[in-house]
Amino acid sequence: MSKTRTITKTSGTVKAIAALAVLSLVGVVLWTGYQTDWTWKFQITPGEPPTGTWKGGTYRLTVAGRDTLDSSASLVVGTDFTGSWYGYRSSKYVFLGVGSSSGADVESKAEDDGYIYLKVEEISTKYYFSDPMATVDYTYIKSYSWLDIDNDLEKEFVYKCSLWDIAKSGDYYPRTFYASFKAESSQGTAANALQWQTSPTDISSIGTSTVTKYVGWETKLTAAKRAVGIYKVVLSVNSTSTTKWEITSLNIPGVGLISGSALDEQVLSSTTTYTYEVGTADFDNVLYWYISSGQNNKFDNTLAVKCKFGSGEAYTFTLYIYQLLYDRTTVSDNDPVVLSA
Repeated sequence: MSKTRTITKTSGTVKAIAALAVLSLVGVVLWTGYQTDWTWKFQITPGEPPTGTWKGGTYRLTVAGRDTLDSSASLVVGTDFTGSWYGYRSSKYVFLGVGSSSGADVESKAEDDGYIYLKVEEISTKYYFSDPMATVDYTYIKSYSWLDIDNDLEKEFVYKCSLWDIAKSGDYYPRTFYASFKAESSQGTAANALQWQTSPTDISSIGTSTVTKYVGWETKLTAAKRAVGIYKVVLSVNSTSTTKWEITSLNIPGVGLISGSALDEQVLSSTTTYTYEVGTADFDNVLYWYISSGQNNKFDNTLAVKCKFGSGEAYTFTLYIYQLLYDRTTVSDNDPVVLSA
């Protein structure tokens, strides 16, 4: 039995319409690619590389600064901070040019893989801390490092910046990168970096029974919208008779209520110290105390101590707070309080 096949007149028409639709879609895509650099059209995340290889090009890069505590402030590269561009080539960093507020032309090569590195450094008379966490919140800044990129024996913040997804304008690909900062509290006078909001009076007539007393230290900054770096807090007692007291807790802003057992106790020749290392005297590993606009300018540094004094005994408890300043120098402030039976 032979098989037959029926051919309808409409099947050819449907195929023709479908082919025309496909050709029209391709035409739209090609036209779009002609109008702009259509490699970027398939990119999903801004600043992330699409499928393909980096070819390099000339980029006009601008650097600007922001104060994360004061939105009305505008910082200018070269005036309020320094910025320099680097490439990472042949396993080392290569200087490419100075950051500019008006735009600097930087040549990117294929080996850069679409990234460039911005070194940011403080200027000694401008009193700003770099704010790396706020800086990397900017879409086109992907990460940061703390390293000596220029071999001057000092580390700087270095930001990995993306050149991907920049629309071409004329002969250049323009983009502005924003570095963030916090204004430093001392404003050039080290003694003003951190001040005592409350200097507690001595506590007397405690008695000889075991009792917990609170020393209500409070500190402050010179003004709101400023910051100071804290790297160590030390409580010192002018005695080695550690059975006469027990440190219950010490409040460290930004860390919380620290139990006495978490403090590093050191019995010295005539004193006993209790230390909490918040960080190090290093911009990348320091705790910043800061006051935002409208926030109460006060830090709670309350000490709770269990007293086991004998009759007539008195001990001096001194709180030391160690600070890192904008110019990489350190300073400490202290306040003593006498507790007596």
